[in-house]
Amino acid sequence: MDKSAAVVYLGLVGVGLAAGAGTGFFAASPGGGQAAGQEVVSALEAQSGQNLELLKVERQEGMFKVDVRTQDDQIQTYYTSPTGNLFFTEGSATNPDTLTTVSRQKQQLGTCLRKKQATMYGNISQQATQLQIRILGQENINNVYRDVNNATNLRAAAQQGVRRTPSLVYNQSTLPGVNTPGQIANFTGCSLQTKQ
Repeated sequence: MDKSAAVVYLGLVGVGLAAGAGTGFFAASPGGGQAAGQEVVSALEAQSGQNLELLKVERQEGMFKVDVRTQDDQIQTYYTSPTGNLFFTEGSATNPDTLTTVSRQKQQLGTCLRKKQATMYGNISQQATQLQIRILGQENINNVYRDVNNATNLRAAAQQGVRRTPSLVYNQSTLPGVNTPGQIANFTGCSLQTKQ
């Protein structure tokens, strides 16, 4: 299998973002490559706080190759699914088992967060909250996520001392900001080890 064909099957996300994939992984984005590329730029901007420029999007082997210019005038290349929900840097490709492992870890983390009755407060209209949901996977935070656009959730968050969204509350402590699954696991005492 050549390198460009192998890229389709690889699932490690660069710059600390976790991979997310569902059954519609290769479903086409209604806006095509530009929309998928913009999803990548928005996620990177939310994570880094930089203003980035989408330079070019090219279709390659069922995915899109996305060139992004950073504030210091560097060009970085990412590969993204047609929906923009999964992306990784050109140099972070790994073996095909990575996507499965990451998916299992996030499912296990979601189960642990529910068992420990942890709560993630967010504001879905903010990019940071959208990025945190993307990192963990929407399906993995059912019964964990509470949106502060709901008045009841807003009051509960304020009572627990939440000052910004997203924030994870566990055992009367708060973990603010966008965090990786590893950081959340460390904060809550959850394990990311998966059984084969």
